[in-house]
Amino acid sequence: MSRRKKILLGLVAVSGATVALLVAFSGPLTQSVAEKSLPKIKEWLSQELGTQVQFGQVEARLRTAFPVIRIHDIKLQDPTNVADALTVQEMELEADLWLSFMTREPKLKRLRIKGFKIEAFETEKGGVAVRGLPKVGGAQAQPQAVTSSTQEQPLWLSPRFELIFERFDFKYTARDKTQTEAQGNLLEARTQLGLNGLKTQIDFKNGKISLPTLWKEAREIERIKAELDWSPQDFSRGIEATNIELKTTQAALTGALSLKQGVLKSEIILAQPMPLAALRAQLPKGILSSSLNTWLATSIPAARISTAKVVLSRASATAKVQPEVSAHFDQTRVQFLETWPAVSDAAGDFKLANGKVSIRLAQGQLDQIPLTDIGVEVNE
Repeated sequence: MSRRKKILLGLVAVSGATVALLVAFSGPLTQSVAEKSLPKIKEWLSQELGTQVQFGQVEARLRTAFPVIRIHDIKLQDPTNVADALTVQEMELEADLWLSFMTREPKLKRLRIKGFKIEAFETEKGGVAVRGLPKVGGAQAQPQAVTSSTQEQPLWLSPRFELIFERFDFKYTARDKTQTEAQGNLLEARTQLGLNGLKTQIDFKNGKISLPTLWKEAREIERIKAELDWSPQDFSRGIEATNIELKTTQAALTGALSLKQGVLKSEIILAQPMPLAALRAQLPKGILSSSLNTWLATSIPAARISTAKVVLSRASATAKVQPEVSAHFDQTRVQFLETWPAVSDAAGDFKLANGKVSIRLAQGQLDQIPLTDIGVEVNE
């Protein structure tokens, strides 16, 4: 069983051990039961993870007839006292009372985590480890092998489960020292288990994401919303994201994306007007060649895009991502080459496909001479 599953199941066990008593009693007795359950959970988690697990104050109560347990100041402590592997300011677990009663197993309806901080890194063998966890024999302690009994572990999550992060900080360092980081004030994930897989609604608000493999600089995110359709049992089916909304300080985009068996398909539509330079900045690194980027920056530097559509596709897991960009611009200055005269007040369409840029001017002014329906194609 993976380390994350062990942590979650251990904390859910606190909820499961007190579900029945929470229904029958409230107040001091419930609080006492929860506090008495925690030492056993601490001991079990510490033994499984090979590091000290600490909990702070525990609260237990009923919320609209649903059992709720709140645990403060959770830490996975590094024995060398170099750093805490994981810290959580507050964790709140809410059980699904009716489903727990019907299945005779504790079912978790909602998990809310506040003040979450964790740092992971890539190992020399290409695996993922958590900074601060102890090492065994020169390598970080690994989870125990999965046994048949582990595979038959009851499903602790309700078919309609909510995971909510408030004030979180996640950092991942690759072997080449590049860092992927996500910070935010709120991340909500609502899942619904169906016959065809898992549907998840993601809502990320007010944060920052740094993805060095895609962008040169970190992105200040106002909001990301998406609906995911995937199967945790069969990842070969891939993942499909629909109704994507991305809003940053520079852009607002909508679209959809799918990644199945190494084949990538995505479609992004501009939700509000923006400068062409800002649109180019949203594209992953390497999508446009350096020569094409230079040409766009010098030929139509001040172009403002009113509508745009970006399609990214990849035929296989090893193939290069092929971009297609179509956009409409208004009232801009266009100079196709340095030796050509500039066209002012230009309006028209821009298209990038198969390594070629084509621009068709619907109208413009060349030294006060009106121009209409002029097309230029530039090879990358």
